[in-house]
Amino acid sequence: MRSSLGGKVRYGKPIVAALSAALVISLFVRGLDRTSPGPLSATHAAVDGLSDASSCSRCHSETSDSLAAACQECHEEIAEQLTTHNGLHGKIEHASECESCHSEHHGSDFVLTSETSFTRAGVADRNAFDHAIATTWTLTGAHTRLDCETCHENATKQVLAQDEKRFVGLTQTCTQCHEDRHEGRFGADCQSCHGQEKPFATAPGFEHPDRFPLTNGHSGHACAKCHETTPEPNTIATPQNSAMPLVRACAECHQNAHADGGTAMRIADTSDCSRCHDTAHFTGATFDVAAHARIGVRLEGAHENLACASCHGEGTAATGGSTLASTLGSTARRDMQSCSTCHIDPHATGNGVMAIADAGDCKRCHETSTFHGATYDAKAHAAIGVDLLGKHATAACTKCHDAAHGIADSSSPRNLSECATCHATPHGDAFAAASATSGGTSCKPCHESIDDGWRLPVRMTAANHGLTGFDLKGKHVAVACDRCHEGLGHTIVTADFAHRFPGREQKDCTACHEDPHAGEFARGPKPRACVECHDEDHFQPVDFGIEDHASTAMPLDGAHAAVSCNSCHQRDGKKLAFRGLDTACASCHEDVHRGQFQASKAGVTTCTKCHSTSGTFDDVRFDHQRDTRFPLDGSHQKVACAACHKPEGFPPFVRYKPLPVDCAGCHTPNGKKYVPGGRQR
Repeated sequence: MRSSLGGKVRYGKPIVAALSAALVISLFVRGLDRTSPGPLSATHAAVDGLSDASSCSRCHSETSDSLAAACQECHEEIAEQLTTHNGLHGKIEHASECESCHSEHHGSDFVLTSETSFTRAGVADRNAFDHAIATTWTLTGAHTRLDCETCHENATKQVLAQDEKRFVGLTQTCTQCHEDRHEGRFGADCQSCHGQEKPFATAPGFEHPDRFPLTNGHSGHACAKCHETTPEPNTIATPQNSAMPLVRACAECHQNAHADGGTAMRIADTSDCSRCHDTAHFTGATFDVAAHARIGVRLEGAHENLACASCHGEGTAATGGSTLASTLGSTARRDMQSCSTCHIDPHATGNGVMAIADAGDCKRCHETSTFHGATYDAKAHAAIGVDLLGKHATAACTKCHDAAHGIADSSSPRNLSECATCHATPHGDAFAAASATSGGTSCKPCHESIDDGWRLPVRMTAANHGLTGFDLKGKHVAVACDRCHEGLGHTIVTADFAHRFPGREQKDCTACHEDPHAGEFARGPKPRACVECHDEDHFQPVDFGIEDHASTAMPLDGAHAAVSCNSCHQRDGKKLAFRGLDTACASCHEDVHRGQFQASKAGVTTCTKCHSTSGTFDDVRFDHQRDTRFPLDGSHQKVACAACHKPEGFPPFVRYKPLPVDCAGCHTPNGKKYVPGGRQR
């Protein structure tokens, strides 16, 4: 276009400027009407000033895309973590990008602190959060077993009310969660004594004050041993609120074995125990023979060299480490003229040895220098009720009362009616059961004139035989003695008795009888005794039924229960075979499938997969869908079995496997025009 002056009219730049201005104005007008990207979460929607249409600028700055400043304006604790680089947010890289973990405008049901939030913060499992990552409060001991909600009650709360805290805002002082049993008397550092690793009551970190050091015997005791528990459960009273003073006399905790009124050693409770004792051990008191004589008990003869504990014991917890309270107590003084005050009287009344009372004059036979070497004759022996008859009358005392046998004390007197108390039996263990079953007189039932000599003729009856532990029952009653015991009627030397009268078990049949099973039932992890099938009256028939067979590798059920024993257990040479038999079906039954399902071939199918012992062989439990690699679907379900499984061979058998499973194996719609693979023949 040209002007009247012949030049070009330039409209381009003004038009572009006008259009740009119009576009900016239209976008601004549209921005005034712009809708929110979505509803706020219920937590933020409940905050005053965030839910109306003009509240966007509270969080969204016109000059910055970051929401961090706006978030920190409300979440002051998080802002402090970011500034000090403490806490979870203070340790997370890019923690100021709040929206990456706590997204908004997804509706009121949206959870601001979700599993996704923890995952993006590097915590894969919030329930396994490691406090040591972001806090100075390390969870150990019982604290590791607590749920988050135990301390952070809003941990899983979906919607927090305004000013409610989820994880922040807690202190790490023990009293925020636990009651101070000491009411502040020991300060606020509970962990210095109790820690977290061990039970609270043990206070493993506590150190006892120096004014009463716990050394030697005082160490290692439970606190409650001195500091009794208060009426309130699981608490221990401190010395300040107990009646016990801080520094105590020994008798305040320990029983005074020498208390006022005691007739042995009159030492008051307030006396200095350390004159004789120390804290290392109470029993090592420095108390010599001269001091002992001053209390009226003179140590003479062998008594001079005895340790104190020989008379006064090692002590028990109940007596504070000493038995002096019981041996030298305040209620009864020891009669030091009576030996039985300290010594067990081996001749006490009622022990069956010597009828001499505890108060008897021991010095008639013994002296204080030694107990041995007593003067005691045969007449005195008869006076105690034990006559020395026959060969016993000429036996030396030491034959019965030597270092090996000794003299029975009152707690375990000798059984003088039992020969084996003194004499070794020539029968070994053959008659071991007799003593228990015959009232302790195992020898006398057979050897009546025992005092005159045990080699005199003996008497053996069926009843006496039962005393040996081997009862004669059934056909054993009629068996002559010399069938089992060779050489009867002749003099038998002592060394030969064990051979002639061996100790045999009632169930050890093979000791006399030949084992027709050649040890078959004696071997293996579960050996069986003969009496489990046979008894003394007859060897056959055996007592082994269906229930007994159930304990073997081949339980008899179904049709097998009616089969005779000889059908399976047949003679192998001269021996009937019972163990180690093949339990496979084919070991007894003909394989009508001609080895199609043999275990040596691929695709093993056992007989029990289709057949059972219940019913007949033709009652199969075969499932084509489950048990084959060719499920019957569609029209195949209507096809008769014989259409695919046809007889072959001679004698004929039905072919079940292997068979082709591809279509061409049965169908040839193209007259075998094509070969597998799609190529034309």
